[in-house]
Amino acid sequence: ADGHLAPVIRDLSIFLTAGRQTQPRNALTEAVEAERLGLRRAFLSERYDTKLTGPLLGGAAALTSRIELGSGVLAPGARHPVLTAALAATMQAAYGERFVLGIGRGNTNWMETLGLAAEPGPLGKAYSFQAFEDYIDIMRRLWSGEVVHYDGPAGRYDGIFMADPPRCKPPQIWYGIMGGPRAAKVAARVADGALLLD
Repeated sequence: ADGHLAPVIRDLSIFLTAGRQTQPRNALTEAVEAERLGLRRAFLSERYDTKLTGPLLGGAAALTSRIELGSGVLAPGARHPVLTAALAATMQAAYGERFVLGIGRGNTNWMETLGLAAEPGPLGKAYSFQAFEDYIDIMRRLWSGEVVHYDGPAGRYDGIFMADPPRCKPPQIWYGIMGGPRAAKVAARVADGALLLD
């Protein structure tokens, strides 16, 4: 099948099926077409309806062979770090080390829309910069096989770990930012790349 693929354009990527989606399969079709055209990466922005990252990027990865696939962007406050680490590790190990974990600090607008604004705990609430940096550190520690004890801005975790940490290269972590100077400095310091968002 690779013989029918255009050469990879190293600096060109795409967001799959941007915005709301009632036909999630479109993301799979777009990923296949993006790979055929030679795009390097395809990102999928998660929504909490019929556009969840794991199933769609897993399907896209199963239908493609070389295009890099990324989440763009997950909100750390919406997921326990073990769940995020497991999603990224599974994608990376199952589909040939071509997953990019895109995460961002998030905002509370989507919580209002889905009726989650009054939920207790960190769900979806905007993380501080320190919490965001700590979350990234926790993920990398989990991938390395460490048992993590943490009590700080990103929450409290007592002895969390991955029973089977990935044996492959850890996925890259990209920070989804709006271009502000403070966020750009954090991205340069703790992330492997940045997604510039509008």
